Amino acid sequence: MEIFNGLGRAAHYRDDDTGWHIMRMTRFAVAIAKAYGLPEWEREVLATVAPMHDVGKIGIPDAILLKPEKLSEEEFAAVKEHTTIGATILEGNDPLLAAAREVALSHHERWDGLGYPEGLAREQIPVLARICAVADVFDALLSVRPYKEAWSVEAATEWIAAHSGKLFDPALVEAFKEALPEIMRIRELYRDDIIDPRESVALLPRPPRKNAWVEWDDKLSVGIDTIDEHHRYLLDLINDLFDVVNSKQGAREIAKVLKATESYAKVHFRTEELMMQHHGYEGLSRQKQQHHAFEARISEFYDELHENPMVAQFDILSYLRDWLIHHISIEDAGLRSLTRE
Repeated sequence: MEIFNGLGRAAHYRDDDTGWHIMRMTRFAVAIAKAYGLPEWEREVLATVAPMHDVGKIGIPDAILLKPEKLSEEEFAAVKEHTTIGATILEGNDPLLAAAREVALSHHERWDGLGYPEGLAREQIPVLARICAVADVFDALLSVRPYKEAWSVEAATEWIAAHSGKLFDPALVEAFKEALPEIMRIRELYRDDIIDPRESVALLPRPPRKNAWVEWDDKLSVGIDTIDEHHRYLLDLINDLFDVVNSKQGAREIAKVLKATESYAKVHFRTEELMMQHHGYEGLSRQKQQHHAFEARISEFYDELHENPMVAQFDILSYLRDWLIHHISIEDAGLRSLTRE
């Protein structure tokens, strides 16, 4: 999985220097798959292999991939080769490699059979590739590229709906519509632009959690909507981890939720750091040190979880809760000053 993630980031750093498109697109795909009714084990496979969809871009020259003008027919033909290049990179007999290869090869096939590279149609196209196609295009429409401006959410949503039965599986377009509130929440949580501290976040409130181990308190608010939303999500992940520990699901499930928490913490840290750097926040260096220390400690927990899972799982929970509450209350509280600039 680490190799897959690294390959996915390598591909997207070619034309997306933040690498966040891959994170958003993957989570969009999982949300669509859930609304479509894909079983949990298959959604886990999707979450692992979706970052591989454009791995073949590694083999496309920068002069073509990053060209801001319209591509010539020859240049577009070269770009289309990223599907077969990706399939070649992902050759192997492992089931995950096979799923990743299908996604890389077929995510530009069309429901009407007019896609590439093989002209597959309808159910001939592997379902994970069909899901990735919707998620990839939606995020691409919303994103700035060398050759285009970002579309509005409304325009992008209408475009996806208009191409149901042409580019996309109609059932998956309906699942996309059903999943749209969660997709928009993901988009807000994985923004790759510098945050305006005074910008409001328009998200539907999540339903209250019964018997939460650690609860959001308005006293934890730093006065920046997006950062507060990040913090709420991190608390949700810690509560997810508590539920897994409390229900005795085992070290594998604990490690899975811990990985999700670690991955999102990195997203949150980079977002905060970009905002602080942009506004000349004097506490940036201290914040970076604390963020790196947190990441290092989480890495140590994986070994401890393997060696002594009974003790480690409770150490992990206590550390995450205590560190995050302290960090929000003491360190991030200073970010409130940015709203008064």
